[in-house]
Amino acid sequence: MKIIIIGAGEGGLTAAYELAKNNHDVTIYEKAPRENLGYDWNDTISLSTFGDLGIPQPDLKYCVPKRDWVLIAPDSDAEVRIPQNPAIPDFRVQRRHLKDLLIGRAEEVGVKFLFRHTVDRLIFDGLSVKGAIVGSLPIFADLVIDASGVFSPFRASLPRNAGFTAMPSTKEVFYSYRAICGVNEGEKLPEYFHCYVKCIGKIAIGWYIYDEMTGLSDVMFCMSERLSESEAQEAFAFIRKKNPILADNVVVNGKIIPIPVRYPASKFVLDGYALVGDSAFMTMPLMGSGIGPSMRAGKMLADTVNEKNSVTTESLWDYQVKFFTEIGSKHVQIDIFKRWLLSVKEKDLKFLMESGIITEKDINAAAEAGAAPKISFYDILQKIGIASRNIVLFSKLGKMLLIGKTAMDHAAAIPTKYNPKTAAAWSKKLDDFMI
Repeated sequence: MKIIIIGAGEGGLTAAYELAKNNHDVTIYEKAPRENLGYDWNDTISLSTFGDLGIPQPDLKYCVPKRDWVLIAPDSDAEVRIPQNPAIPDFRVQRRHLKDLLIGRAEEVGVKFLFRHTVDRLIFDGLSVKGAIVGSLPIFADLVIDASGVFSPFRASLPRNAGFTAMPSTKEVFYSYRAICGVNEGEKLPEYFHCYVKCIGKIAIGWYIYDEMTGLSDVMFCMSERLSESEAQEAFAFIRKKNPILADNVVVNGKIIPIPVRYPASKFVLDGYALVGDSAFMTMPLMGSGIGPSMRAGKMLADTVNEKNSVTTESLWDYQVKFFTEIGSKHVQIDIFKRWLLSVKEKDLKFLMESGIITEKDINAAAEAGAAPKISFYDILQKIGIASRNIVLFSKLGKMLLIGKTAMDHAAAIPTKYNPKTAAAWSKKLDDFMI
């Protein structure tokens, strides 16, 4: 089959390798020049992703073990540690090195790359995609894989009755400002990664990371609107005050990048068309990390095409089923929590973290068990006593947890066979959880 991939993201690159290895004719169209691909910083991925997908592990000089996070309450020094899962540790990998690794691997099996090539629009035949217009030339293909990002114009151009989400809502995208800065000599190195929730004006999340690979400071803050210069300066000043090791000099210029922070698209396949990566909102909703899920999705998509040798909606639906049952349903539950967390007043969030309703012990137990934490009878009594000081908030927390579990179970119960009516009903109910 002839396959077009729009964008050289990690998910598309993973799919390209697996498809070309099985003798499909694969071409990737990427609007950026080759030398500008990838970011000048490091991001999180589990090294198990490489082993599970049969990808060579990056050289250890390009990745380091990720430290535990510390979640810090608004206007407070109250902290809750978010530990690494010792069974599946995460690493921080250099993004450009990872991109080079995936591109080189794809080239070895015959994937063709056309950089500085902009795809203008899709070619339709009713509800089927038949290719794309590139530089005014029609390029016909059996399958178009859309890896063009969170604001994909191709997804938005699909007929309304195709059942896709055209664009994410305002609250489903973070505008992330990120910069690499120097360090002040003589200051103590932080033991953990510091994550500040609703601490800096309108900023939803901010972080400070000391990067052992570079010996530099990694600073980021996110909000659901584009940052103004004054807001960026206010956020920098806050993080610098909390982390004296952070120097004033910016080594890598800060960039503002849109990141999807929502549950996966409730439909991402159509005759001759499939979404992968940020185009399908495959990032983890709370922090926006999506490299691992996108790469795994790319493998799932390629496996489905190779197995079915068909690109109808009915055949490609298997790819969506695999993703939701293995990864996407968990992201649904996290999104419910994220939306609740960002809606909670700062004083209530501070109460939850300072009072002991949410503790490091709870999160440690959950991480070690890989499921809901086991809480002793004494701990339950203690939490009930604390909750009695704010019954309304505790009631809202309980309701959110129940909705999150129900939504996750619904997402995991995706129809295993594609039928337009049952698939549409499942998608609508999933979307309704987020209203």
